[in-house]
Amino acid sequence: MNETDHERALRICCGNESAAQFLCLWAQYCHGVDDIVDGDTKDAEGVIHAFALAPIVYGHPFFLEHISALRVVALLVSNMYADSEKMKTGVGWMKSFADVYRHAGNEMVLAVALICGGYEHMRAVSFEQRATCYDTQHKDEREAHESIG
Repeated sequence: MNETDHERALRICCGNESAAQFLCLWAQYCHGVDDIVDGDTKDAEGVIHAFALAPIVYGHPFFLEHISALRVVALLVSNMYADSEKMKTGVGWMKSFADVYRHAGNEMVLAVALICGGYEHMRAVSFEQRATCYDTQHKDEREAHESIG
């Protein structure tokens, strides 16, 4: 995790260091699972690392403190991500939904923002968080398009 990611997490978490650490671990975990699903993790060590992150994430003090809310979010995120996998080979609207649902992990980020700062704070970071994730996910496509034109 670089300093910018940590600073962003602290801002989302209203300075709550435990919550920021949890979000940084959550991001690593989500990327690890995504890399396995996408076939980007070629070696056993990478797969094992992603699996090893699960008890660290779900055993983190911030998660345990808010387990009644965050457990539900984690299951909803998993469901959305599973739906995205089914939809990505579908027709028009399904592919569009799949592209959006690939960012399901953001729901945990927003739940943590809600816990740390309330509804207005969550709303203040929501759009930026979604836009940043979408932009990051589509960076290669955008750069390829820009190099053509």
